[in-house]
Amino acid sequence: MSLFVFAIFILLLNITVFKLSKGISGNILLSSVIVFLLVPFVFRLSSQWILKTDPNAGVGAGFAGAIFGFVTLANAIVIFIIGLFTKKTD
Repeated sequence: MSLFVFAIFILLLNITVFKLSKGISGNILLSSVIVFLLVPFVFRLSSQWILKTDPNAGVGAGFAGAIFGFVTLANAIVIFIIGLFTKKTD
């Protein structure tokens, strides 16, 4: 269940980034920085949510939160690289 919710979160995050940036390189770079700043919140909130739904999760909730955080970080790096190689249009 938490993996499904996380996949929907990443999908909506990517759609929002590219719709709001409109393909302009500077806006994509700014959006990637915002996603970078979201990583600690994703880590913390996902591990807390897993612990809330299953109190016996223990270390598994921490690992899941870390994996979700690293996936969000990888997503931000991909968005950053796309922003670097996008032609600047004004």
